[in-house]
Amino acid sequence: MARSIEQIQNEIINAKESNSDLAELTSTSKTAVWRLITFVIAFSIYALEKLFDIHKAETDDKIALLKPHTARWYRQKALAFQYGYPLVADSDVYDNSNISEGQLAQSKIVKYSAVTESKEGLVIVKIATESGGVLSPISDEQKASFEAYIAEIKDAGVTIHTINYLPDKLYLNMTVYYNPWCWMHRGIAL
Repeated sequence: MARSIEQIQNEIINAKESNSDLAELTSTSKTAVWRLITFVIAFSIYALEKLFDIHKAETDDKIALLKPHTARWYRQKALAFQYGYPLVADSDVYDNSNISEGQLAQSKIVKYSAVTESKEGLVIVKIATESGGVLSPISDEQKASFEAYIAEIKDAGVTIHTINYLPDKLYLNMTVYYNPWCWMHRGIAL
């Protein structure tokens, strides 16, 4: 985790004070040239440490997604499916260099995915899209294309079952009890 600019600058100043060759730099002014130089160096080190933190986080995320044989990997691949576009030969990625952002967004028809594994070792991939803001299944033609895509990228020996049905509806009949002293007149908690 990146240190603060002040911590870094204080370390530089402490190192300067312990060096007898720099004993002549005694000005306590905030605008002294040597203090401004320590600030610039401290800020540069801080920016570099922040970049290292961002790089580490991105690398950790990529490593977590690259692990095959995990439900998370299959889910990510299901969401990455692009209807109407072929995979790059012998890979599990698409060549999106010649398509616009709009075409890319439109080709990604799977908006929701959940992946589980049964006790028998069967990988179950549940998928859905949105139609007018409502959860809905993809068409039979799109499902066939999706299943061909999954068959191409799946690990050898893994059996995958795709579920693409209308969403389940949950109807609740319940009574909610609450303490009126804990709520304001518009339902905002105190």
